[in-house]
Amino acid sequence: MKLVILLAAILLILGISLILYVVFIAIKLKSSHKKKILTDADLREKVGKLVPLNLAGLFLSIFGIIILFIARILG
Repeated sequence: MKLVILLAAILLILGISLILYVVFIAIKLKSSHKKKILTDADLREKVGKLVPLNLAGLFLSIFGIIILFIARILG
C-alpha cells in the first residue's frame, strides 16, 4: 500500500511541476510579447503548443489524487 501511495505522490508532484513549468513559460512569452519581440501570430502558436502540456499536467495531478484517495479508502 505504501508503494501505491508513493506512486500517487510522484504522479501528483510531476503533474503540479508540469503545470508550474507551463505557467512560467507562458509568463515569459507574455513579457516577450509586451517587448514586441513576438508577434500576435507567434504568441498564439507558442501558447497553443503549451495547452497539451498543461492538460497533461492536469491529468497527471488528477490521476495521482484519484489513486491517493483510492489507496486511502482501501488501506
